[in-house]
Amino acid sequence: MKKLFLAAVNSQYSHTNLAVRILRAVSEPFVEVVCEEFNINQPSFIPYRHIISSKPNFLGFSCYIWNIDYILKLARDIKSALPEVIIILGGPEVSFKAKELKRDYPFIDYIICGEAEQSFPLLLKSLIKETTHSPSQMYELDDAFPDSPFPYENLTHGEAENRLIYYETARGCPFRCTYCLSGSISEICPGGSRLRELSIDRVKREVKFLASRGVKTLKLVDRTFNANKSRAAELMRFFSSGTGDMCIHLEIAADLLNDEMLEILSSAPKGKFQIEAGIQSFNENTLEAVRRKTNLELVRNNILALTESGNCHVHIDLIAGLPLEGFESFKHSFNKAYALNADMLQLGFLKVLPGSVIETQCEKYGIVYRHYAPYEVISTDCISHEEVIKLKCMSYVLDVYYNKARNREYIEFVVDSSQLTPFELFSRLSEYLDERGLLDRPMSSTNQYEVLRSFAEDYFGIIIPLPPPKLK
Repeated sequence: MKKLFLAAVNSQYSHTNLAVRILRAVSEPFVEVVCEEFNINQPSFIPYRHIISSKPNFLGFSCYIWNIDYILKLARDIKSALPEVIIILGGPEVSFKAKELKRDYPFIDYIICGEAEQSFPLLLKSLIKETTHSPSQMYELDDAFPDSPFPYENLTHGEAENRLIYYETARGCPFRCTYCLSGSISEICPGGSRLRELSIDRVKREVKFLASRGVKTLKLVDRTFNANKSRAAELMRFFSSGTGDMCIHLEIAADLLNDEMLEILSSAPKGKFQIEAGIQSFNENTLEAVRRKTNLELVRNNILALTESGNCHVHIDLIAGLPLEGFESFKHSFNKAYALNADMLQLGFLKVLPGSVIETQCEKYGIVYRHYAPYEVISTDCISHEEVIKLKCMSYVLDVYYNKARNREYIEFVVDSSQLTPFELFSRLSEYLDERGLLDRPMSSTNQYEVLRSFAEDYFGIIIPLPPPKLK
């Protein structure tokens, strides 16, 4: 029997890869499968050695913006050592630029574009039979969820307890945000953007199994979990009472939360839910330009209801560099988002992903970006590269002093005492750190506190209370 090696290269050790587990399940009936997960922090020799020693006939990689450079270098080395191995790439990072990759990297034999449950096994079968096959085969989807087996049948208790487990209950997205590939997937995968859902009974059965295996955190990769409100509410009730002490991470649209969902989330066991809500901007013209028009007042009220209940870990996002939003507008968006008191406020930056709608609009909005992963914005006609750099520095400081819980009470004390807006405070604090060469090197928790204390006293004459014993 021919051998297939499926390799995942995750961004961290604690993460898992859903794609290779699904492909293992659909390939095992007719090929011997070895499936291993690595991470980008490991020397490339580690996955190289494992793959070479396995001597596979076929080698498949799951490709994303965080691992594509690592994988291309690794794949080239493996092809040099094993010229007969057939290398197959798939995933969002290669689906929209397959022709260019085949042209520039001739050691790649095949690229699967879009969903692979059907096309990947058919490609393998044709290669086993040594028949001619197109390097990128696609199939039109119907309204059903792809017919794929449960990918975690072989999950061990060790994996469950120490890894973040990804799971999906639905594919597709009802929204068409121009910066997201979900708004473009139908170009390569007809029907791929449609919202397709697993049955509620199957979700409950499989999530119960994961809970029985000891999974600590289950992260749903559904693009908008609460797009179907009645379904979302029923699953939220099940997650709240039927999954033991497992924590559930959901990505939601805050304006689609209704009273029933808010009641479930506010009454669930504390820590049961992690809620991620992408706001992106409070500039209505910007949201309309990226096709994310939403009721901002409803977003604000619903997120406040979650944060004030104190029951869920709430994560909100802003994106700098979006069309029609300049530096002054972003200050306004930041201060509005900060006032929501979320547990985590991520200041991210526009990524002009290959295949996204916004890639075709760069000239329209004067967007300049890095033409390599992760394709981050450099400047636009509304925000300069100097201002983007300022926001990048501020993003680092925000992570250290707001998103790390140990510093939250101190930063809140300074915000309240200085009478500055949150944006002004974080901007000045990032300048203070930069002047002392502290932006480019890690700081211990004690040093973080001492720097903040010095900053508050030097700038405003504010004396921060002494830290608790655990910081000493």
